[in-house]
Amino acid sequence: MHAGLDHFSETKHLEEYSVDDLVWTRIDYEIPYFDDIIVVSGHTPTQNILGNSHPGYIFKANHHIAIDCGAGKINGRLAAICLDTGEEYYAR
Repeated sequence: MHAGLDHFSETKHLEEYSVDDLVWTRIDYEIPYFDDIIVVSGHTPTQNILGNSHPGYIFKANHHIAIDCGAGKINGRLAAICLDTGEEYYAR
């Protein structure tokens, strides 16, 4: 998904979220939304995630992988991750 899960509910299936819910809201990285699904998202630069000890790098916690490393910011970078291996890639 691009952004978040607006109006999140543990009983709501992923398919029930609207495009707006997935594209324009912000994820709460403190909440592990699903026990069996890792949510990969962008939209919020990792420099803006509270408690992130490695801003500007891919953030992984609570069943989240945040890959927006602020490519549009000063000192930001473009990031990608291989979901099969977990290998991270960065470009300036």
